[in-house]
Amino acid sequence: MTKFGFDVEIAENGLIGLEKLKKDKFDLILMDLQMPEMDGYQTVHAIREELHLKVPIIAMTAHSLVGEKEKCLEIGMND
Repeated sequence: MTKFGFDVEIAENGLIGLEKLKKDKFDLILMDLQMPEMDGYQTVHAIREELHLKVPIIAMTAHSLVGEKEKCLEIGMND
């Protein structure tokens, strides 16, 4: 992504991601659903309900279960 001119920050888990969001503004979040400490679902819930951020969030997952996309959209992800 940096080759295309984007600034990228990586959070090793949801808790670290939330701390980064408290300190800096981001234009987009690519959210892994399977993270240690706090998974993507819990992290998105905290971003939307506790931090009240409207930054676009796109789910990144190896899950291919029926209904997974709908679940992600329902909890506040954008795609």
